[in-house]
Amino acid sequence: ALFRPQRAPNGRGGQGRWQPPQTAMPSTKSSALATGNDHVAVHMREAAILAALALTPEVSEDFESGLDGLTCADPDHAVLRDLILRHGYLGTEVLHEKIFSALGPEALDNLLSSRHVAIIPCIRTPGNAEMARMTVAEELAKLSAAKGLDAEIADAVQDLEGVADEGVTWRLSQAAAAAADATRSGKEDNAEYDTGDNGARI
Repeated sequence: ALFRPQRAPNGRGGQGRWQPPQTAMPSTKSSALATGNDHVAVHMREAAILAALALTPEVSEDFESGLDGLTCADPDHAVLRDLILRHGYLGTEVLHEKIFSALGPEALDNLLSSRHVAIIPCIRTPGNAEMARMTVAEELAKLSAAKGLDAEIADAVQDLEGVADEGVTWRLSQAAAAAADATRSGKEDNAEYDTGDNGARI
């Protein structure tokens, strides 16, 4: 109904095609991505990882090396990372108590209620270990690919000061392709399906 023009009683088109709004909504202008700098995307991915592990800490042992590699420019994120690494294996209740005592009772609520965190499926359905595992693995892969691309660009800048060759172009294209692949939600669906009479997967 939003994208189709209203039909007039005589069956002909109404007022013409729907026109998108010409200016950004205030909520869009005030969003983290619109108001932030280049580090906002990293901050948001770290928040997603930490929120998923805070609600499902039993999977944190699978990602210890990835958690160690988080830079966490935000001091609260750094504290959360360290608490998950130290106490995640003890379960949700113990971990939340440690978070409350270290950061106060509102820190975790503020993290989970952030717009970009609240919409993540494993946050909306806490306790789903497989969903949390997929979310954390995907976000860590995106961070790693972005970091690798930045490193390749920095190396390429140094190489271009000398004699540039095709190797620089190839390395940059490979790093860019890896970063692009990581940004797609390419995780395989591990659910088991039956095929219905009509061929649809159930």
